[in-house]
Amino acid sequence: MKKLFVVGNPVEHSKSPEIHNHWLRKYNQEFHYEKLQLSLDNKIFVKQKHDLIKKIREGEIKGINITVPFKTEFTDVLDEIDESAKLAKAVNTIYKKGEKIFGANTDGIGFCNSLEEDFNFLVPPTIGILGAGGAAFGILSELIKYKPINIEIWNRTTSNARKLVDNFKYSGISKNTHWKIHDLSRGVHSYIQLFINTSYLGMKADHKLGDYFLSLMPRHGFVYDINYNQEFTIFNQMADYRGVDPQKNVNGKYMLIRQAAESFKKWFNINLNKNDIDEAVNLLRD
Repeated sequence: MKKLFVVGNPVEHSKSPEIHNHWLRKYNQEFHYEKLQLSLDNKIFVKQKHDLIKKIREGEIKGINITVPFKTEFTDVLDEIDESAKLAKAVNTIYKKGEKIFGANTDGIGFCNSLEEDFNFLVPPTIGILGAGGAAFGILSELIKYKPINIEIWNRTTSNARKLVDNFKYSGISKNTHWKIHDLSRGVHSYIQLFINTSYLGMKADHKLGDYFLSLMPRHGFVYDINYNQEFTIFNQMADYRGVDPQKNVNGKYMLIRQAAESFKKWFNINLNKNDIDEAVNLLRD
């Protein structure tokens, strides 16, 4: 049976096999999706990388998903890189189209699709983002296409936030977007309509920000913590205490599944429906 893989190090925590193997069975695709841990030794990793791409070219492997720390390590072996991956400066999906091997980043479109299709919330004019790492780059690679009026970034290191802002500010996609950068001493302002946590802050109690951080968040706004390993993250708790609508206070489970659906589409040209998405969500609840 031909294979698909999620590759990373570590990779044992990945939920992707549960999601994809369910869809593969449902749509009678004779493939199996597995985890593959790659080496952190660069010499070994380079050989593994070239071997994977060779097998994709030859049809032995249908495609791969890439997780940390390798999302920036495959660009030199690809024939073409999608606009999403160029803007995100990272590749999380590799697929073959014709005779060429492509790299894409499905995080941004997965996030936006989950926001609109699963929570019926349109991308608003004013957005706040905590974090300036790879996840923020990935989400902004799609969000910026909605031409928001204001995007504000909170990050512990403001120089890293500046790199993030400059990447998108000068991309030419949304020239009229206004950007602001804050350190963590300032909380989210009352005019922020969508707040997204892309950082690891909040994953553990000792990383918790001050209670002030979401104290001005509008109750009709949306709080989206992309971390999915906790059903109700510390940020979700803070938003709940603030009185944010529970239907607009979510973790990253739907984003995880929606970005997986975009990978599935690139591999099999199958548009998964809302029922497929909800089935995957229920799988992860079990």
